[in-house]
Amino acid sequence: MLRKVMSFVVSYVLFFMLSPGCGGTPPLNAADREVRLRTVDVLKPIIDSYNTFKDIKGQFKQRSVIKDMDKEMKYEGEFFIKIPSKMFWHYSGADKQEVYINGGTMTFYQEKQNQAVRTKYDEKTIGQTPLALLSDLNGAIKNYKATQMAGYIRLIPNDEQLNITYIDIYTSEGQFPIKRIIVKDKSANEIEIDVFNIATNTHIEDSTFVFTAPKGVNVVDN
Repeated sequence: MLRKVMSFVVSYVLFFMLSPGCGGTPPLNAADREVRLRTVDVLKPIIDSYNTFKDIKGQFKQRSVIKDMDKEMKYEGEFFIKIPSKMFWHYSGADKQEVYINGGTMTFYQEKQNQAVRTKYDEKTIGQTPLALLSDLNGAIKNYKATQMAGYIRLIPNDEQLNITYIDIYTSEGQFPIKRIIVKDKSANEIEIDVFNIATNTHIEDSTFVFTAPKGVNVVDN
């Protein structure tokens, strides 16, 4: 049961990339263009900060509430981002898990299960994957409506087929403009991620984002 929960939690963070509704974007009408312009205005302070970053690294704490299983799980680890298309998330502790995003490929490695799952990852996916918003905010502009709330920005997906109800981005006045992301889905599951100890433009090596399978690990192509 524990292995099932552990697999679900990290998969849940990334499952949006495999959800229905990740197809092409239809042409914008006048109303949609107006909504996109408002979204650009709301996100502009964050985007302006991001324009000064080439890479980002830091630590995170994650709280996952899985309603159907009546579970609340807590994790922590570190992450590395090379804008716009490389990410590495390392979940520390007894249940070590790693997520690599490198260009057009995403690899999800679970040490205890001695398995890695490799799948396609493209520009459309980046715009609809919550964690990837940390590396490509242009995806938010294309795929979400943004509203400025009291202390946070709420993103609601344009595509109603997505399982996401909303994503809340809590802004920071520090060097890094984001301090928390909360994702709520249509089944009332929730993920809360706090990021801290952020460093930017530290010249992260490209090798950080390359998964090398340990001996005996089964790599499955999805």
